[in-house]
Amino acid sequence: MSASDWQQRRQEWTDEEAAERYDMQRFSSAKGRRKHSNDIKCLLAALGAHLPKAPSDEPRTILDLPCGTGRLHADLQTAGYKVHGADLSKEMLEVASKSAGSAPLLRSEAERLPLVDSCADVIISLRFLIHIRDAAARQRILSEMSRVARHLVIAQVRDSRSLKHRLRRLRHSLHLPAKLREPTLDQAALANELKSAGFSTRLLKEGGFGLSELRHAGVPAAELLELNCEVDSLRQAGYTCDELSEAGSNVTDLK
Repeated sequence: MSASDWQQRRQEWTDEEAAERYDMQRFSSAKGRRKHSNDIKCLLAALGAHLPKAPSDEPRTILDLPCGTGRLHADLQTAGYKVHGADLSKEMLEVASKSAGSAPLLRSEAERLPLVDSCADVIISLRFLIHIRDAAARQRILSEMSRVARHLVIAQVRDSRSLKHRLRRLRHSLHLPAKLREPTLDQAALANELKSAGFSTRLLKEGGFGLSELRHAGVPAAELLELNCEVDSLRQAGYTCDELSEAGSNVTDLK
């Protein structure tokens, strides 16, 4: 993505109709609701595992960047976090302001946040960096996240080594329907960008969610079997025979 492509993408996100139909297109179906539920479970697992305990009874603060329609806010507030949302799109913020558990909202560009250093305990950024192909823009955004987050940034990137990406490449090579999407960066390039932005790479070295972490987060075995995870791997991650049987796996594979 060139700088001009990045400007075009920003314009698309400020479209009023896009804001109104965003959740309907992505999270209203049964599959979309499962995605949302798994997002919440994985976020809460990551926060529980990596966010230091607060020294007082004050709740930890989360900045959702960009917050879009605010779909994460009610669940995070229910879990005890103080949530703030920031987004470039006035239209997205208008939808977010009407959502249950509406959080304080700020209209701002991710590249230039009008916030003081280390003012949020955590920044959560889902479904965003995967779209930023302009390296200069991505570096500015990562630097702002590093500046504003006190403890932790949780963000999504596309990894060429992920099971989903490998399956899509396989389907594409077999001329089967597949949404083949370009990975964000390889691990080495991502590590370099994170270091340049001021991040510690400790969490990067620990890797992403393993199967055991996904089980702890409550992701059902059926979801992972749909991605062609092997039954033996799920068993090693702690999934029980009953969980795998309910997911429809062959009982003979459980012995």
